[in-house]
Amino acid sequence: MGYVKSAEELAGIEAQFAPSRHISEAVSVPFVTEPEFIREILPPCFSPADEPVGTLLIGRQVSGRGPYEGYGIHVAARFGEIEGSFIVSMVLDLDMPVVLGRERWGEPKKYGPSEMAFEGRSFRGSTSRNGVALVEVTAEFTDELPDLDTEGTALELKMMMAAEGPALHSDPIVLVDRGRATHRSRRRGTAEVRLSGSPTDPLGDLPIVSWGEATYSYSDSENISCEETVLHGADHAAYLPFLHGRYYDAVAGDFRQRFTPSAVFA
Repeated sequence: MGYVKSAEELAGIEAQFAPSRHISEAVSVPFVTEPEFIREILPPCFSPADEPVGTLLIGRQVSGRGPYEGYGIHVAARFGEIEGSFIVSMVLDLDMPVVLGRERWGEPKKYGPSEMAFEGRSFRGSTSRNGVALVEVTAEFTDELPDLDTEGTALELKMMMAAEGPALHSDPIVLVDRGRATHRSRRRGTAEVRLSGSPTDPLGDLPIVSWGEATYSYSDSENISCEETVLHGADHAAYLPFLHGRYYDAVAGDFRQRFTPSAVFA
């Protein structure tokens, strides 16, 4: 495979995307947060759901982009009359899922190392970024649960930075991504969760009112459809804080003070 794909290679790539499929082994922990927090983090095109709830997912996954590990934190939201989940933060340990998620769906994925251990009915996992363990989970599972088929909707917001400066390149695009999954080997248990923050990843600002029961599952998932809505005439200035807050790390101060040349060439 070279830098320019052949027609045969493009056909193979397209087969991976239509529909997009993946297999995962993950722990999910639902939570209740503060309504004010959800209102603050939702871009103007979305509104809060009836209840200020969300889910932490942490585990490993394999798809056409390879095996990877990490976490995702989602909260319930609406786009008009459509209910779904909105990603607050997601960190994965493989570059291609990060790049693809950002460019194709507008997901705020970032790169960071993870450590996961599924041992018997116990789980230990953590994901870090810039030297900070953002999410740490330990869980014990007891009760077995029946297999479960689910369908869900993800609400994404796709934005691109303009080349000439800190502005949007074009009108934002809302993606309504519908999928289904079969969850097997399900178990219910308890989990201890620790969220930490840093200047680049303020996950510690997420107020947790309460955590729910943890669930382990081995899942086979696929995307059913993805609908795009261009927000024609949207106020770009209203969306710019969400673009930079979700996708990029701000560098405070004079960046030149962060660099020391090698003594050999100084």
